[in-house]
Amino acid sequence: MKKRAIRIGLAVLGGVAAGVLAIALLARLLTDGEILFQGRNLAAWRSDLASPNAAVSNAAYGTVTGQVIPEILRAMREDQTDSVVRATLVGWLNRLPGVDIQFVPAEGRRSYAAGSLGDLGPVAAGAVPALLAAVAGRDEAVRNTALLSLGRIGCDPDHVLPVLQKCLGDKELRAEAANALGHFGPLAKDSLPTLIVLANIKKDKETRAEAAKAVKLIDPAAAAAAGIK
Repeated sequence: MKKRAIRIGLAVLGGVAAGVLAIALLARLLTDGEILFQGRNLAAWRSDLASPNAAVSNAAYGTVTGQVIPEILRAMREDQTDSVVRATLVGWLNRLPGVDIQFVPAEGRRSYAAGSLGDLGPVAAGAVPALLAAVAGRDEAVRNTALLSLGRIGCDPDHVLPVLQKCLGDKELRAEAANALGHFGPLAKDSLPTLIVLANIKKDKETRAEAAKAVKLIDPAAAAAAGIK
């Protein structure tokens, strides 16, 4: 009887161990890996673009503008589908103790793509028309991050600034629009009256902070005169 109980106990332990191993392997397979473009992350591409070696930086510029940016734009516009099976499994497994599978749904991946263009700075100037279209579009997942990227790219002020100024009137977009305007510095001086009003708004802490920062970047004297510290 004792030997039989031991065998049953060992069998149960073996089954539990196998189950834990299976869950661990499944979690690893379902976890999102690092997002890569042309096989490399954006940090690697930025490093090459900033390289003091002209051959490296020139080669990176050609690849980034010719292949990486188009790939990012496709993701921003076209990454619409998640596997229902995968999403269901992730939701179920994440309810288990000790399981935390990192899964970014399609809207999150589109948002990341729109925001990653800003990480490239002026090199991504060719993406400005697509970002303006994203801001004007109906995909809520990309509008805010597209605005941030327009500021960080900092190009084509004749077309970008009017859009940013218009977005200051949208409660869902005004914080990001203010942030982007700040990147343009004195070029965005026409937006100062609205930004000063938003810098004193009481019920939106994020917008208030971004607007105040933008005013100081655009015209420090105007910020001081308005009592913005």
